[in-house]
Amino acid sequence: MNKENKHFRLMPFLWSNKLVLFIVTILMILFAAFIAAIPYSMSFIIDNGLKAKNISVLNIIFIIMGIFAIVIAFSQVFRDYLYLDFCSRLLKAIRGKTFSYLQRLSMCFYSKTAPGDVISRFSSDLAVIEQAIVYAPNYLIIPIFNAAITVFLLYNLDITLAWISMLIFPACLIGPIFLTAKASKAGYVRKKSEAITISDVQTNVVSQSVVKALNLQGLSINFFEKNNIRLHKNMLKALFYSSLVERSGIIAAMILQVIVLGIGTYMTFYEYLQVGKLVAFQGLFLGLTYSVITGSSFIPMIVQGKVGFGRVNSLLDELPIVEDIPGAIELAPFEKEIEFKNVTFGYTKTKKNLDELCLTIVKGTSVAFVGPSGCGKSTILNLLMRFYDPDSGSVTIDGCNIKKITQSSLREQLGIVLQDNILFNTTIMDNLLAAKLDATQEEVFEAAKKAEIHDFIMSLPDGYRTLAGERGGQLSGGQRQRIAIARALLHGGNILILDEATSALDPVTQASINKTLAKIAKEGMTTISVTHRLESAADMDKIFVMDSGKVVEQGTHDELLSLNGAYKKLWKTQS
Repeated sequence: MNKENKHFRLMPFLWSNKLVLFIVTILMILFAAFIAAIPYSMSFIIDNGLKAKNISVLNIIFIIMGIFAIVIAFSQVFRDYLYLDFCSRLLKAIRGKTFSYLQRLSMCFYSKTAPGDVISRFSSDLAVIEQAIVYAPNYLIIPIFNAAITVFLLYNLDITLAWISMLIFPACLIGPIFLTAKASKAGYVRKKSEAITISDVQTNVVSQSVVKALNLQGLSINFFEKNNIRLHKNMLKALFYSSLVERSGIIAAMILQVIVLGIGTYMTFYEYLQVGKLVAFQGLFLGLTYSVITGSSFIPMIVQGKVGFGRVNSLLDELPIVEDIPGAIELAPFEKEIEFKNVTFGYTKTKKNLDELCLTIVKGTSVAFVGPSGCGKSTILNLLMRFYDPDSGSVTIDGCNIKKITQSSLREQLGIVLQDNILFNTTIMDNLLAAKLDATQEEVFEAAKKAEIHDFIMSLPDGYRTLAGERGGQLSGGQRQRIAIARALLHGGNILILDEATSALDPVTQASINKTLAKIAKEGMTTISVTHRLESAADMDKIFVMDSGKVVEQGTHDELLSLNGAYKKLWKTQS
């Protein structure tokens, strides 16, 4: 995919909002002009009003200024609303594009990327982007307009003094220009350190049961402190460079203010310049200095916003490994068989997790994959669900290579129950409806009854409106699994995938759920199970025994025991 299409492009969004931005720009120019007009009016107030004792001039000046002040005040409120609405829609568009793209990325991205790194794109990175665009009018754009108008008025007051005052631009901008690159690099390193630290916190929070059970609090603190120290050093460096960008301009402006004031005062003393013009010039020059310093001090925020925007776009640089091919077809209802034909696959280039694997799963049968850890059991499910694609060979359903099938139509026919099923922190009903948003209440109840969880749910005070809690924490492990089974059944399709679905449960609960799954299998559902507990596979129609990415034995439980091979050894070990 072309990066030009993947990246969030600002120009098309700005062009689509050109009318709003035009109105906002005009209102900012009016505000900048009014700010410059106040000190400029001192020339007329002093020389034409006070010194001349002309009350009419003073009245006219203050009536005009008062009217403009009221108009400008209300217009700026309107400007703020227009611009902040634009900013919120821009951020919404960035968040939406980024989150939508995350849904397209393949499982290999999530397996290699720390969650905290992804979350930081939506938190700290978007925060600095927000700061940069929200504060840009007051701290950059208006100061630029004000500086341009002020320069014109300074030359109108006195050309000689105006030329001297123009030194403010190189004096205030040389430092930021030379330091911005270092500030940008330091800011990027800081963001990476923040992402690592956020990931550490997230990992610790979700692993508190293990941390407390193994007394790992001290180890966790020491590990976190190392990254925290690294973040401290990177943050100090980034903040210091940002401070230098701002400070260099302020120092230069302070020195130049004294020089301009001194020269202007002597010009007035020797009557080369009127008192009113000196006061007006100094007021304008102070405003110009403030505008230049404000604009230059905003550069670090622009740098941080650019870094944040770059990190968001870097996420959009990630390529989905598994994508629908052009012209991908919809998968027809499952009719015959699933077949793995000479499938070879490895998560890394150095190791094969499946090696020339060949097997067939007939519709309506229940099969189980067993074997030692790392033998390739779960990899088979990952390829069938098309989380990954084979390096060679093919996975077919009814003779059709699943690479030619749309991912959505494939997964519509798969009901999946995992070892650690995630329930959302909402009601049980909403958790079930996540599988089929348009399901009727009767369909939900029917799926729950098949999973033998309906009666328990109805016994709860709030029934199906009971909150499941974070990750389903308000329910027991067995209850979560039954709700997950109901969700898989409600999802539809004729293929039920069980990935260690009962391995984390106690033996009594496991036996109970296995009976439920056996009933479901007898109703014509094609059940594909991965388990390391052989008693969960004993009643299956066929058992595939895996070792080193290959099927070394296959058959029923009794047939495999009679072979006196790998399966029997595993059975004896577990028995």
